[in-house]
Amino acid sequence: IKIKFASQNICDMNTENYKFKKNEHLKILLLTDRLSIGGAETHIISLYRELTLRGHYVVLVSSGGLLAKDVRHVAIDLASHSPRRLIKGYFELRALAVREGFDIIHAHARLPALVASLVARSLKIPFVSTVHAKFKTDVFRRKLSCWGFRSIAVSEDLRYYLTQNYSVPVENITVIENGVDFKQYKKSDYPKEKITLLFLSRLDFDCSLAAEQLCAIAPQLASRYKNIEIIIGGGGERFNEIKSKAQLANQCVGREVVNCVGEVTDVSSFLSCTDVFVGVSRCAIEAIATSIPVIIAGDEGFLGRLCEDNFDFALATNFCARGKEPLTQELLFSSICNTFEDFLNAKKDAEQIYVKAKALLDISNTALRCEEFYLRAIKEYKRSKEKNAKTLLVGYYGFSNLGDDALLLSAIKRAEREFDGGVAAFTSKPKKCRRHFAIPCYSRFMPFEMIKRIARCDRVIFGGGTLFQDRTSRRSLIYYLCVLKLAQTLKKDTLLYANGVGEIKSPRLRSLLFELLSRCSHIGVRDEISYKLLCNSVNFVNSATPVVFENDLALSCVCAGATRARFLIYSALKSKSSSFFVVCPHAHASHFDRFELELAIRREKNKRLSPLFILCSPEDFDLAYSLKLKYGGALLSSLSFSDLLSLFPFSRCVISMRYHPLLAARSCSVPLIPIGSDSKIKEFF
Repeated sequence: IKIKFASQNICDMNTENYKFKKNEHLKILLLTDRLSIGGAETHIISLYRELTLRGHYVVLVSSGGLLAKDVRHVAIDLASHSPRRLIKGYFELRALAVREGFDIIHAHARLPALVASLVARSLKIPFVSTVHAKFKTDVFRRKLSCWGFRSIAVSEDLRYYLTQNYSVPVENITVIENGVDFKQYKKSDYPKEKITLLFLSRLDFDCSLAAEQLCAIAPQLASRYKNIEIIIGGGGERFNEIKSKAQLANQCVGREVVNCVGEVTDVSSFLSCTDVFVGVSRCAIEAIATSIPVIIAGDEGFLGRLCEDNFDFALATNFCARGKEPLTQELLFSSICNTFEDFLNAKKDAEQIYVKAKALLDISNTALRCEEFYLRAIKEYKRSKEKNAKTLLVGYYGFSNLGDDALLLSAIKRAEREFDGGVAAFTSKPKKCRRHFAIPCYSRFMPFEMIKRIARCDRVIFGGGTLFQDRTSRRSLIYYLCVLKLAQTLKKDTLLYANGVGEIKSPRLRSLLFELLSRCSHIGVRDEISYKLLCNSVNFVNSATPVVFENDLALSCVCAGATRARFLIYSALKSKSSSFFVVCPHAHASHFDRFELELAIRREKNKRLSPLFILCSPEDFDLAYSLKLKYGGALLSSLSFSDLLSLFPFSRCVISMRYHPLLAARSCSVPLIPIGSDSKIKEFF
């Protein structure tokens, strides 16, 4: 395979003005199916150029297209559905990766991602992907979808889509919006005889509804505005059909009102002469960069004229209005008329939006965030391949429990700050957890594996949770005592990070626990009950190791942000209203606890609040779904503790049968209603 340098200016760029450390230069492989005209493809080209300007060596692979002429491009057919061609593409891509020695592979389409994931796995190269739109989610396609070691979503709703349809952990997805070069887009101020309305998009079956409806309402607009001109730009499967409808509209009016210009390569020149833009996605961002009024209208929804009030929602849906009301001729006609008749205010809104968007969506900012994402992904990938980690974490990990996942994430960060030599953990699902938490993971159910790993490490840390208690399970207590005893027998350093210690019925087990804990080098407890219990023990009266009070590890998680919270509320309740309360049920609750839970739900519903049920564990689904059917409201799953910290300040109260939602509610100063016979809830709340 030979790399063709189509443009000397692009490939031999002068980078003397950019100061980078040697280890910051990356070899990056970008992949997509084709480089024809489109929003995702234009973004890839812009990202390629900006990363190259920043001193990175970038190669772009696709089957070719109009946009491939000015980049360092390798033609490999990754768009074909033919297994023979995909196999051929795999070997060609692998040969390229072996020769170039890429630091990271970044795919931007589903089929290239499948091939790239196989290449990356065989060569042990970090592989990431970007999701630009929603895909079909039948069983076959879901099995063949590969989203990479880490993923990028161009909007908040696509991150939610990945978590709900492909079970990608929310912590593994970073939102990096599509960027445009704001310097390329400038509004022309010369006087015109006509007022121009512009629509730009591919004219395929899934993205041409607004163009079709513009043709339908063109006679009405022409009768109201005598000097209006409607330009429809774009090519695709429906171009001839849309052009025929435009000609019918022109015949009805008696002059050329609608002009179909086909594929547009120089978008900035069209936008500079436009008064109002109608469309979605990247073209809408480019119109924002020109500071002209923008009407968000497309096949996936209608948002209307863009302003500060709806900008956050537009941003959360990649300016596609997904989840909003369907586009109709009446809505489109009304929005266009309101924009023209209130043009001064529309122009002010456009200028305000321009300032806000430039800080977020300029390609320089996007490239910087992608660069940081690459460096973080490479670091985490190397960390996940560590063979002999010196620090081992022990806890109730790998059961897809929201609170325990937060404990493991926080324990990893703290252990990395305090110790060198790598971190690993014992979990119930090692393969899944290795991908999720980016550390080596071993089965907590394999005794010989545990003995081998503990023998090779320097320290064992019990990271969070009330592990030492026998109320829920005596076997669980014996398990953790055995691990603690084994580590100390092998003369390993043992530590407790923000643990809880409960009452233990058996005097022998209680005595053994206190004896083993007194030999630990660090004992951190997360509650006053555990603190007093250990301090009052005879074993700790003359112990050299003090008992230290620490906040729960989950509280070190960072809030996901208000934008994320508003999107979750809207996606669940289809309203921006904050008149809701949160309910977190527990599948193993007693009949009395369930009765008390339903009583609390009825009490809050009488205040005209909507219930929002949150799953903290997959096992809670049946109970939560039955309560949703009975009391209405909405159900949210696949959330993180960071999501709770962002969501709870918008709720009126939190009703929970689980510990960590109550902890999040208390840290957010939200009224909470603890329900259940769980010892943690009774003692801490």
